[in-house]
Amino acid sequence: MFGLVLVGLLASGCHGWPSPTPTPLPTATLSPTPSATATRIPLPTSTAAPTVTPTPLFPPVEAITVNNATRVREVHRLSRLRVGQIAWSPDGTLLAVATDGSVNLYRATDLSLSRAFPAPSFINSVAWHPAGRTLAAGSDDNYVRFWNVETGQGINQLWEPRDIECVAYNVDGKTLAYGGRDVVLWDVSTGKEIRRLTGHSDRVWGVVFSPDGRLLVTGSWDQTVRLWNVATGAPLRRWEGPAGAAESMAFSPGGKLLAFGGPDKSVVLWDMAAGRERARLRGHDGEVFSVAFSPDGQLLASGSNDRSIGLWNVETGVLLHRLYGHQGWLDSLAFSPDGRLLVSGGDDDTVRFWGVQ
Repeated sequence: MFGLVLVGLLASGCHGWPSPTPTPLPTATLSPTPSATATRIPLPTSTAAPTVTPTPLFPPVEAITVNNATRVREVHRLSRLRVGQIAWSPDGTLLAVATDGSVNLYRATDLSLSRAFPAPSFINSVAWHPAGRTLAAGSDDNYVRFWNVETGQGINQLWEPRDIECVAYNVDGKTLAYGGRDVVLWDVSTGKEIRRLTGHSDRVWGVVFSPDGRLLVTGSWDQTVRLWNVATGAPLRRWEGPAGAAESMAFSPGGKLLAFGGPDKSVVLWDMAAGRERARLRGHDGEVFSVAFSPDGQLLASGSNDRSIGLWNVETGVLLHRLYGHQGWLDSLAFSPDGRLLVSGGDDDTVRFWGVQ
């Protein structure tokens, strides 16, 4: 039995459409009067599952690397779950699965159900506070809800005029970003809105903080991806074209690369320091809906509506292996921080666990 610890796209000769061109933007419009209010409303208490004695589920396995990627196989699955997003707790002991009507917490040791936090609608996204004691979730009924993981009690909730597609905590845990109609930065300690980042003309589907917490990347159905300064709210860059039409985004662990997965069946790797496309990874037969870097940053996983997961060598851009098993597109991917497991969530109502065999 082993313990799990949490963390949660480059080849010469890559070809395709031209590199996305960054377009300077005007100064961000800040909202001095918050329109989203944190309401200290008691939420339904979670349903706690009976305490069980954990039993080893997975045998000890190697970390997934570029050297053994061809030996990665499915090692377990959870079924009958309409999955929105998956996320490991910071200490790796719990797996949060956003579903239709609840956020389920599963013990990492044996995947038994620990708690279920109820909500009256589909949960699109879920995020752990870095301290691991609070869980935030955005849902179709326009709310961001917060729960105390240890007690199961609801803490508070935020309401927006449009459904909440995405939530993310900054690395210091002081700021929460969420996206719906706008992108909102929210102060965790005061429970007040810091600022509203305006510019997207359609619903925001993704918010991702850089590993150092200084930058925020947002993706929207207006087919643009935008980069913001977290401290000032100033817009720094806008991607249009294939990268702007992205449907998934992820920073490499060191923040040097930003990966975009999109409708043209490829993954774009953007060099943040050079400000240009570094490579384009091709191999999927469908749109790329999810991307995730391994903890060492040398491997990239991509999930597609071709029902497969691609494992790529980040340095060379080579597609090392394809993982099959899901019967629908892949909505969410997450590596365990020790790199031993890759977890995937799909619209086939399953969460699957992959490891070296």
